[in-house]
Amino acid sequence: MQAMHNLVFFVCWITLVLFISLAHSTAQVPVADWQFGEGSGTVAYDSSGNGYTATLADGVGWITEPNGIAADSNLQQFMSALPVDLSDTNAITVSLWVNRQYSMRGAAVLFEAPQDYTRSATGFALYADSRVCQGMQASLQGNAGYTTNCYSQPPSGTWHNLIVVFDKSQIDGNEIVLYVDGNRATPTGTLAVSTNTNNFGQDPFYMLSRGGMSNFASAEVADVRIYNTALTAQQIENLFTLSSSIGLSPSFDITASPFAFTVKRGSSVVSGITSTIANGFDSEVSLSVSGVPDGMTVTFTPNPIPGPGAGISTVTISVGSMTGAGTYPLGVLGTSGSMQRVSTISVAVTDSPVVDLTWVGSQNVIGYNAYRSDNSGGPYAKINSELIPGTSYTDNNVQSGSTYYYVATSVDSEYRESGYSNEALANVPSEDSPATSATRTGNTAAGKSWADQPAGSQRKLVGGPLVRQY
Repeated sequence: MQAMHNLVFFVCWITLVLFISLAHSTAQVPVADWQFGEGSGTVAYDSSGNGYTATLADGVGWITEPNGIAADSNLQQFMSALPVDLSDTNAITVSLWVNRQYSMRGAAVLFEAPQDYTRSATGFALYADSRVCQGMQASLQGNAGYTTNCYSQPPSGTWHNLIVVFDKSQIDGNEIVLYVDGNRATPTGTLAVSTNTNNFGQDPFYMLSRGGMSNFASAEVADVRIYNTALTAQQIENLFTLSSSIGLSPSFDITASPFAFTVKRGSSVVSGITSTIANGFDSEVSLSVSGVPDGMTVTFTPNPIPGPGAGISTVTISVGSMTGAGTYPLGVLGTSGSMQRVSTISVAVTDSPVVDLTWVGSQNVIGYNAYRSDNSGGPYAKINSELIPGTSYTDNNVQSGSTYYYVATSVDSEYRESGYSNEALANVPSEDSPATSATRTGNTAAGKSWADQPAGSQRKLVGGPLVRQY
């Protein structure tokens, strides 16, 4: 587990929290979407914008045409993603493209949540090889028990689109439906049936292994998406048709970083909209926004992003004195010819003082904890009630004119927590205090990395955090 670095703390009077959700041109928008366009490294970013970054462990390789990853079960390679929040629904859909050699032996996992679905009332899984089923096995466990269906395996050595609908609004075996290349598959058997009614959870999502510990699968995988609804047969057919090139056609995607802010009325916040291109895409990308409330302005510079389409546009969001407190949905649209990528941004505005924390993400972690003290050096108290899945957190429980001291930790997939980062000081200004320029604490610049040490060991941040006050 490598811990985080470059902690940045901002103090403002109005909270702007932006949550980005990228939509592909489908009838439904995935809540998690891994397109594997990075091509190298150990991180696969979530194209939905919801921040469910995935870690590629133990040497998982990259492939092109299509963009994807390749894992070898003999090397115990796998992918793990930050906990995906499906707690508001009892019906989900998981879509992926797979190329592998199938077998009737063992129990090779294609995907599973959480580490072991059999120990969770919110678990679900798809096994590529199942000795019991003599084929594929799709399973879930809910509040009433297990539902498990068996299916025939598709031909080996070629790409196939596998889409599984887990729907607890149905009964018995109908809680699970598998589609292969857009067609509904008929179960070859049912091992267990239950009529479950509970919602799914917020669980880590694993691919090509059971929790990174067993049941490893050799496979090439591309275009993995999770939806928080049960897609219809027509939507699944459309999705298969849309993604049948699995990334071979020229395409682009847009992401924002950072995507959570706080600002004072009459002030502005700046982010970066990054456009990435794939498979020979060569065109400019135009950006536009809808749903902007009175008193708020949103601008992009440059706009459009010039051809071939890869680049960064600075987005400036200004909150005027007439903008009321509340939550505002903004629709950001990236357009190039007939191709579009839609981002939904939720902007929450409050009058209360806050401290906004952001940091650069770490590898091989599932989340972070933030701690605060009234005194330099602690003792520190954890301020987040649940593990922070992304790289930002807003402390809403602060008082004007007060001084706070923050540290943070990272947590790996075995829930081992790193040592504290260096301490950062945040002065919450009084209501009549003017804005001050950025300052640094200590005698080292922000932007340095954590020292590399074995997972679970104590870490100290190399370099002082940047403290910016508004």
